[in-house]
Amino acid sequence: MSRFFSLATAVAIVAIVSWGCAKQGAATKATTQSDEHVDHDYPHDTTTINVAATLCGKCGTEKGSDACCAADAEKCASCGLTKGSILCCVELDPSVAGQDLCGKCGQVAGSESCCDENAEKCESCGLAKGSPLCCKLKTASN
Repeated sequence: MSRFFSLATAVAIVAIVSWGCAKQGAATKATTQSDEHVDHDYPHDTTTINVAATLCGKCGTEKGSDACCAADAEKCASCGLTKGSILCCVELDPSVAGQDLCGKCGQVAGSESCCDENAEKCESCGLAKGSPLCCKLKTASN
């Protein structure tokens, strides 16, 4: 019986070490605020964006796309942007609310700091460090 108990204890320890005791959802993947809203049905991975896209500050979709500011688009009850858009429920600084954002660098599109070649890149997300989109989304190239 003692041998069985020792084996069972060893198996239990290995199982605990293998699966860990961390709380569920403590993944290392960078997530956006929209990942936390389970009532949304997202057609895409909102953590990755096309680096060529300019994101519309009024609706949250790619600027110039058919979905951009579509009159019949369903609005998100939480954030007011187009439901399921790239920026839907992404918590942005109020100072950039409604402004178009550059998907290549994360800055306000067309601003002096937009796509500055000397800007330091964030290692986590690939966008300009400290930009409005820094670590809110990550580029497809990162």
